[in-house]
Amino acid sequence: MQGLLKGSAEKIDLFRKKDVAVKVMKDEKPVPGAKVSVKMKSHQFLFGSNCFMAGQYKSGPENETYTKLFSELLNYGTLPFYWGSYEPERGTTEHKKLLEMVKWCKDNKIKSKGHPLVWHTVCPKWLTDKDDVGKLLRDRIKDIMLLFGGAVDWWDVLNEVTVAGYFDNPIAKWAVKSGMKDTVKFCVDAVLNVNPQANLVLNDFNVSPPDFETLLESIQKEGVNIKAIGIQSHMHSKLWTPEETANILEKYKKYRLPIHFTELSVLSGKSVKEVNFHLSDDNEWVTADEDYAAQADYVKDFYTLLFSSPEVEAVTWWDFPDGNWLRAPSGLVTESLEAKPAYHALKKLIKEEWQTNVSGAADENGVYSCRAFYGEYEITVRIPETKEISVVLDINKNGPIFGRQEITIRV
Repeated sequence: MQGLLKGSAEKIDLFRKKDVAVKVMKDEKPVPGAKVSVKMKSHQFLFGSNCFMAGQYKSGPENETYTKLFSELLNYGTLPFYWGSYEPERGTTEHKKLLEMVKWCKDNKIKSKGHPLVWHTVCPKWLTDKDDVGKLLRDRIKDIMLLFGGAVDWWDVLNEVTVAGYFDNPIAKWAVKSGMKDTVKFCVDAVLNVNPQANLVLNDFNVSPPDFETLLESIQKEGVNIKAIGIQSHMHSKLWTPEETANILEKYKKYRLPIHFTELSVLSGKSVKEVNFHLSDDNEWVTADEDYAAQADYVKDFYTLLFSSPEVEAVTWWDFPDGNWLRAPSGLVTESLEAKPAYHALKKLIKEEWQTNVSGAADENGVYSCRAFYGEYEITVRIPETKEISVVLDINKNGPIFGRQEITIRV
């Protein structure tokens, strides 16, 4: 990993930061010597995890601990919209539960993503081959967009459609009959007809064979409007090598869409036997003390590699606590909600190394200059005989990489 990480600090400075000039004015004249502080509140980059357990613990203290650990580290949460669990009985949905989870995200200043709108797995038990699957999916998408479209920031419009042919259920059969390209187009159109502003991700784990690339090329020729490429990186069986990761990034950046690492799993333990990806209860795991350190070391390097790659705009961990999918020790925190070394390693990166919290005095032209990570900031100005003034605004990556963002504050 270290070879590919060489120069990562320089790349991060180049691709994740910009020059900022804060000009302090009073009575339309610059104020030399004004005291200025620039304090980061949140990254523009999406550091996330699925938040399926938000508000779902039996005790208040557990829910509070989960919220504190999640919100102190991450700014992005994936919410469960699996059709089979969202609508367990025909016409009866869990929308109230999901509305509460969306509110949890909003209350904790966490951007959200719905996952997934269409997937051949977690198929409703009541769905049959006699049903008009396309119509039911269109109705499902319409209902979800009307309820949640304005509140949820991103959506996985389709999940793993490249392997639908390996499954035998009504959704998979419908997707195979429609063809991958037309399935994607149908689902994207169904969303955008109701919510034209939706940010849609096409998500898959099947990213090394050419299947996903072929699909992306075909839908781009059709002008299908997805906003990001979703790449799963579950590492239950083996870790991705740096070369594998770099090759994946190189392969998919040619589509000129942001890349989201949508499902990242790195374990603090090993499987006792071959991993069963279809039956969670069949899996057994063992964890030694050195496994916690190994997970933390890998997390630090992997996130550094992704954050130094300009095409990547989001990374979502899977799962936040141990013991959920596949019963695996894949969490950043334990099942009992104790932060693991990987949590602390990631927090050191996101909240310390990749932060901008600076202050100083304006020059003779009333300008305080700094270089800042993209994100939301609180900028505070103090001058003699004037009350302290604070503004909250975004320092974003719009414009050229080497651009300069000028901010004028009048006191």
